[in-house]
Amino acid sequence: MKKGTESNMEEKAKTAHVLVLPFPGQGHLNPMLQFSRLLVSKGLQGTFVVTTYIPRSKNLSTSTGPLRFDTISDGFDEGGSKQAASMEAYLSSLHSTGRKTLTDLLKKHQSSSNPIDYVIYEPFLSWALDVAKNFGLVAAGFFTHACAVDYIFYKFYRKMLPDPVSGPVSMKGLPTLELQDLPSFIVLPESYPANLKMIMSQFANMEKADFVLIYTFYKLGSEISEEAKLPKGFAEEVADKGLIVNWSPQVKVLASEAVGCFLTHCGWNSTIEALSLGVPMVTLPRWSDQATNAKFVGRVGIRAKVDGDGIVKREEIEFCIKEVMEGVKRNEMMKNSEKWRELAIEAVSEGGTSDRNIDKTRLTLLVNT
Repeated sequence: MKKGTESNMEEKAKTAHVLVLPFPGQGHLNPMLQFSRLLVSKGLQGTFVVTTYIPRSKNLSTSTGPLRFDTISDGFDEGGSKQAASMEAYLSSLHSTGRKTLTDLLKKHQSSSNPIDYVIYEPFLSWALDVAKNFGLVAAGFFTHACAVDYIFYKFYRKMLPDPVSGPVSMKGLPTLELQDLPSFIVLPESYPANLKMIMSQFANMEKADFVLIYTFYKLGSEISEEAKLPKGFAEEVADKGLIVNWSPQVKVLASEAVGCFLTHCGWNSTIEALSLGVPMVTLPRWSDQATNAKFVGRVGIRAKVDGDGIVKREEIEFCIKEVMEGVKRNEMMKNSEKWRELAIEAVSEGGTSDRNIDKTRLTLLVNT
């Protein structure tokens, strides 16, 4: 790139303005917030948009450093999804009210001295893509699930898998997946109809998106515990054996050398964090994408088995933890964990695949602005 062109790009970066819109759930907010901060660190302007209830519930300020926050409404400003009668009612309101208030927000920005140039949205909010295109904006879908999970959902959407899936599944590029390894929404679609409808909708208008971003790195292909929800007397019983907290900084905990094993539900954020910090896992997936994530981290941990009633007994958890901490495969698990930690560091370091892709996204934005 010529010096003059490079200088013009840098000048353009100072004015290019990105609006980032995640689905309003903790596991979705965090990766898109971190991505927004990365874009801002690369010289872009950023506005992170959440529903009205989220800043109220989490005491968020209007900005964090150079990244600004703004809001749209989901129709339940006082309580979010918990205020809705059902998930179906919440998602319906999020679609209608969210679409209208996002339109109003973009109108406000576009009539200001600092208009939006680029919209990065979570595909669960497929209507956000339509709104962005109504304003003639460049738009990118940011998938917050593992790439393999997105692939499975896409195959299901295109009717390339049976509905419901009732047996082992083989797909190019993936190992054979048993029922226990598949996302719950496609194995038991009748159990979560509203969630499945939202997941399928993300592919309906994807051809309109200018780019697709995946939350992963190439070589890879915070749970809250409230005392009121614990069994009676549990806190007292374990007082001298462990610590129960309402919230903890999971990344900082996993980074501690004192941690030798991570018992996790295997949500994608937790999985990425454990892999990136080289911590072996005992996986206890329950629903959605968690079982599929657990399938792909088998070499850095062990999956707890359910009994005939679908329950994981304490003896099984004890067995799994001992296997990870002192079993015959402990050294192999630690070696594999360290390998993934090094690959993650390589990907996000300057010149790594993830770092280069973020730079590519930034430059593509500037070319299209």
